[in-house]
Amino acid sequence: MAEKKIYAKFIAAFWKSAKERYPSIKRLDKPFCSAIPKSSSFYLGLHPNLGKHILIVFQASNKSWQVGEFAINIHISEKFEPTSNFHPKEGEFEQFTDGYYRFPSVIGRDKWWCLNPTSLDSPLQSLIDYWRPGSYEVEDIIIQEAVRDVCLTLESGFLDRLGLLQQGDDKQPA
Repeated sequence: MAEKKIYAKFIAAFWKSAKERYPSIKRLDKPFCSAIPKSSSFYLGLHPNLGKHILIVFQASNKSWQVGEFAINIHISEKFEPTSNFHPKEGEFEQFTDGYYRFPSVIGRDKWWCLNPTSLDSPLQSLIDYWRPGSYEVEDIIIQEAVRDVCLTLESGFLDRLGLLQQGDDKQPA
């Protein structure tokens, strides 16, 4: 049997932590659409005040030289179906308009998590916040650090802003 790739291991570890941290989170039972696969998307539920469905979508890089890199996207829709707004305009997230948002729209900067060592000489280095572990030596520690950073980023830049953190949701990830 082939060894699980680090990105798949990260998704499994995120799911394990997310179930404990965010009581309303659910896995999708089928792909939402081609841009929102079942394997790396999570349903946060219907926002109690906005009446909108919210999904977190992990987007793995499709570049062969960026294996193990991923970003996060957010899908917001009034109906539990894919939005037609896959290219929202600037400022629409602040109004919680239905849309498929790249995380920079949400937290104000682009951020990619790098689970494998990658080139540090990217021409986009100054425009993108690249998360890297303290060391690439131990895979379990890389995954644990990545889950912790993703949860903290989601909480401080997104979940808290939408009022989706509940008492007790400030636990440290496992």
